[in-house]
Amino acid sequence: MERMFRLLLTLVLITGLATMPVGAKDKKTDQALDLELSEGTRELLRVIVRTVPDTDVLKRLEDDLKDMMKDAGSSSKPLVHPLLFAVSAEIARDQVAVLEADPEVTQISTDAVVRGFSEHDTDTLYAQLKRDREALVARLVDELTASEQAWLAELARIEAEALATQHQHEALMASFAAAVSEQQTVVVQTQEEARELMGRAQAAFDRETEAI
Repeated sequence: MERMFRLLLTLVLITGLATMPVGAKDKKTDQALDLELSEGTRELLRVIVRTVPDTDVLKRLEDDLKDMMKDAGSSSKPLVHPLLFAVSAEIARDQVAVLEADPEVTQISTDAVVRGFSEHDTDTLYAQLKRDREALVARLVDELTASEQAWLAELARIEAEALATQHQHEALMASFAAAVSEQQTVVVQTQEEARELMGRAQAAFDRETEAI
């Protein structure tokens, strides 16, 4: 189930990348972050970093961001969003370039933009995605259960037909065996009657021969 969800998420990401303007696929920072880097003065930036849909990569990014935040003097900790394959963090301005150079990082955006776009904070979005995933998993389980029940019913039908055919075959073989046995009995009786008839004929022939 988890693997299927990752494949679906990967397809969504690929589709989204395919619709980007030419030259935008290699760019990982959003406009708001670019504006802050070019014109802003804040030393610490609150960002959301997305990775390729891989749990190992996400864990590695979480560890990297912990070290970055420690080096930047941030007192907070990274917040992981597993369903988004993203991590919220507070990092130094010069650390953005380090993240952008990471080939497994797909997007870096300001936390504020994500909140404004979704009209909810990241935790709310995560909770909604989690509910959606649970609903999807439940639906898939129901469909698999229905498929399994249909398959078991079909298997039971086939087994019943096979058993009925076997019984018919056994009855036919028993009837055939009885017919053969009866035929053999008739043959034996016929042979005995023939021998008796031949014996009588021979006896009559012998008496006529003696009389002559």
